[in-house]
Amino acid sequence: DEELNVVDVESGDVVRRTRITGVGAISDPAWSPDGSRIAVSGNAGGVSDLYVLNLADSRVRQLTSDKYAQVHPSWSPDARSIAFATDQPVMDLDRLTYGDPRLGIIDVASGTQRMLDLFPSGKHMNPQYAPDGASLYFLADPQGFTDLFRVELASGQIHQVTRLATGISGISRLSPAMTVASQSGR
Repeated sequence: DEELNVVDVESGDVVRRTRITGVGAISDPAWSPDGSRIAVSGNAGGVSDLYVLNLADSRVRQLTSDKYAQVHPSWSPDARSIAFATDQPVMDLDRLTYGDPRLGIIDVASGTQRMLDLFPSGKHMNPQYAPDGASLYFLADPQGFTDLFRVELASGQIHQVTRLATGISGISRLSPAMTVASQSGR
């Protein structure tokens, strides 16, 4: 079982250890806006699902449970939903072929998911809510290079934020590479 640790930045001390039963690897921790919960992507049996740790009682709730990967969780400002990257529905389970990741949003209370209809091809990853919750920033490569985009959630209108000749990248092709400040939007 994997363990999620909370570290006091000033002292460097581990102030909380929480074991997530049945999960062999944890990635992409994301604090809820009020600091009461942490969402993570947890890998169990080769499949990544979303989990939420409630810090008040140390209970862990599995939000997703399917054969698709859910990674890069990002809380909405009102903490009612979490945006994420996923290979659903672009993974063909019969042929075991994988497509580029897409973006989805899950309602934390009900578990209801909706997939965002963005670009017809290319990867979509690293979603981050704007401070007002009305837009979602994300990285995508519809033209071959990874750039930063913003989608208005109500209308679906997409705006390209950067046009970089070299693109934006993290450590690997699918690593998160940006974050958005919760108050200023920077």
